Amino acid sequence: MNSDKLTSVEFGALWTTYHKKTMILRILEHLIQHAEDHKAKTLMSGLYEKLEKKVREMEGIMEKAGAAKPSGFTKEDFHENAPALFTNGFDIMFCRILKEISMGMYVLHTTISYRAEIINFYRELTEITHLYYHHFTDY
Repeated sequence: MNSDKLTSVEFGALWTTYHKKTMILRILEHLIQHAEDHKAKTLMSGLYEKLEKKVREMEGIMEKAGAAKPSGFTKEDFHENAPALFTNGFDIMFCRILKEISMGMYVLHTTISYRAEIINFYRELTEITHLYYHHFTDY
């Protein structure tokens, strides 16, 4: 068996995660741009950096496996000059809710994965999610 090949379930999980993460990056760009509170901006920026690295990692996994990379959500989907959509405080509450959803998805994706690389990928995303869930809750 070729260890670089993804199972269809693993690829489906990565495909879904890729779309979700690229969408969250675009949302975070907007929230960070309009954040009024320095601590909120710092928290969201830290999450952005970690998720952006995980998106690049997913691209590498898919490329290594010879799978097509999804287009996801790109900078072209983000209107930089758009006015703020939410008031201060909503940004952190929204990010906390995203982390709640992510916790469940990562558990599901881990249980349907077989390759160590994919299981570790979701374990690392789970760690990021737990960390930022607690940061957003403490905020």
